[in-house]
Amino acid sequence: MTGQYYIEDSILLSQEQVDDLIELDSGRITTASQGPLQTLFDLNDKIVSQLANHCARNKVDTALPLCITVTALSPLTGKLG
Repeated sequence: MTGQYYIEDSILLSQEQVDDLIELDSGRITTASQGPLQTLFDLNDKIVSQLANHCARNKVDTALPLCITVTALSPLTGKLG
């Protein structure tokens, strides 16, 4: 591991696709009380848990929410960039 993190290019959605999205939960991580990598693992676990709960509550043919917005901290230290 080099200590560098990369984010893929943004995927642009049409207004119709945006209208189909639902908000499962919104929250804010303002401090990284643990190491940056552990904080990312915790965030990933929360996202996966919310998606699993969404699938369990809804029909199989319900579209999954695939738009996840994260405000990056610079450089994952708990200070806004």
